[in-house]
Amino acid sequence: MEAIIQKSELSLHKKAFLKTAKPSRQILRKSYVILTTSNKFKVSAAGIKQAIECKPITWGKVAVPYLLWKRLMETLKFTSEKEMTIVAEDGRLRLNKLSISNPNIQTIRNEKSTSK
Repeated sequence: MEAIIQKSELSLHKKAFLKTAKPSRQILRKSYVILTTSNKFKVSAAGIKQAIECKPITWGKVAVPYLLWKRLMETLKFTSEKEMTIVAEDGRLRLNKLSISNPNIQTIRNEKSTSK
């Protein structure tokens, strides 16, 4: 999964999405954010969904630990770049030059139904 997103869009996401979910820290440790790249960059967790404008490069879906995603979004204030490239695959997430390895980052593959 790979997409280019405006930093301003991710900043709005941080304010709207991540501040909305207020479950306990214990629940957050076990929670995941599902990132989907198609025509838009979609973020969903805890019953909340948000679509963000993007330039999709590679379509896909990945599960990222919630607290990892939250920390990554908090680092946005330290970058001066206007466009952010997000690349995710099994065990790795990259936001521009920042690369994170975590075995809990998992690509979600579409299952084909076998109806007869």
